[in-house]
Amino acid sequence: MASGFGLGGRVGRCYHHFADFSECLEVEASPYDKEGIAKEMCKIPLSAYYDCLHHQNEVKRNNRIQGQYKENAAAAKAAELNG
Repeated sequence: MASGFGLGGRVGRCYHHFADFSECLEVEASPYDKEGIAKEMCKIPLSAYYDCLHHQNEVKRNNRIQGQYKENAAAAKAAELNG
């Protein structure tokens, strides 16, 4: 992944997020960062990179949409039965 090339030879899908995270660590980290302050400062690029890799937010969003569809269908069916 660190090379930036994906399977097809093009830029990897998440490489831009990885590069942003890596750049943030270079800017924020110092050799004396024993408390992990750089990790705290780079949480947003790190979460964007993880989300790109694992699609967690996309899955959560799709689950919410499917739940809403089911609720709407149940409400429509109940309204139809009640007349």
